[in-house]
Amino acid sequence: MVSGFPWLFAGYASIDTPIAGWAPVVGVFGVSLLIALTAAGLAEVVRRRERRAAITWLAWSGSILLCGGLLMQIQWTHASAGAVKAVIYQPNTSLWDKWDPQKRRVFLADYLEHAEAYSPDADLIIWPEGALPFYLDQASSYIARLNEIGKTNDTSIVLGIGTRDGSRRFNSIVTLGNASDEYRKQKLVPFGEFVPLESQLRGLIAFFDLPMSNFSPGNDNQDSLTIGTGEVAPFICYEIVYPDFVAKGSQTSPILVTISNDAWFGTSHGPHQHFQMVRFRSLELQKPTLRGANNGITAVILPSGRVADALPQFTNDNLIASVQPREGLTPFARWGSLPIILISLFLSIPALAQAIATGATRVVTKIGIKPQR
Repeated sequence: MVSGFPWLFAGYASIDTPIAGWAPVVGVFGVSLLIALTAAGLAEVVRRRERRAAITWLAWSGSILLCGGLLMQIQWTHASAGAVKAVIYQPNTSLWDKWDPQKRRVFLADYLEHAEAYSPDADLIIWPEGALPFYLDQASSYIARLNEIGKTNDTSIVLGIGTRDGSRRFNSIVTLGNASDEYRKQKLVPFGEFVPLESQLRGLIAFFDLPMSNFSPGNDNQDSLTIGTGEVAPFICYEIVYPDFVAKGSQTSPILVTISNDAWFGTSHGPHQHFQMVRFRSLELQKPTLRGANNGITAVILPSGRVADALPQFTNDNLIASVQPREGLTPFARWGSLPIILISLFLSIPALAQAIATGATRVVTKIGIKPQR
């Protein structure tokens, strides 16, 4: 299985522009198509240098911007139920410290103290991907204590942790306290969480013989997570960058929750790019997103894609927020990218026909057949 790496489509550049109004209708692929057509039109204007072509391009561009601005005013989803009080913890834990046996006691005590301190006033506590450095079944007494804290305060604790089922290992989200549920990551990172075609690649070169993670993907028919206040749609790390996957997995959920550990990116642009794509998912579906990341960017994102609040990167802090769940489906949530795929295929017909005609002409010329008049 190779799950791909859908990173930085052209449409993401529109997130803070009027063009973003198209996102709930056509998704990031549709917005990318609009940008590509506009760029191609501009190139044609420069090539032809005709006034008529320039006017046509200006009319097209103006229409895209105007319609995008108008679409921003449409509310495809609506508020439902009461607001959810959430606390998202950004521990800013070093990748080395997390797995250091000598620091484990302090590390685990920190999470326990966090649960005790914040659960009395929260409906939902969110910890990042791989928050605890062991499998769920390896620390039953510790998990039982977290469960007790959550139940006592009627709070749901959502955390990232590894789980096991026989010989299979999963990168999971589990809920504790007044909820008891599990989600297993479906979209695994190639060469980070598994080795594609492992039996063929192991031994081929030294790189593939390194002790890499070997997680198994979760089933594709998993339900949303149930917490004390209702449902949330769970996504782990870069699962959130798959637009159709997220749209399908959030149909019945009024809130999206995504957890990640972007510490691997260091101080590069990676976390910011990842965050931009998370914002676009909220915009496409017009639902709020709660994002918990080990060292950032931890944030609450509004259904408009705007950032309600966020923590600075590389800080140990808590983001406390009140989030309004939303119900309903945007056109993109309902239809996904299928319309854009069909439109793209239709637009490719003239180019395909021209390529076939050009090829046929070359064949005729090469064999010396003179076209009849």
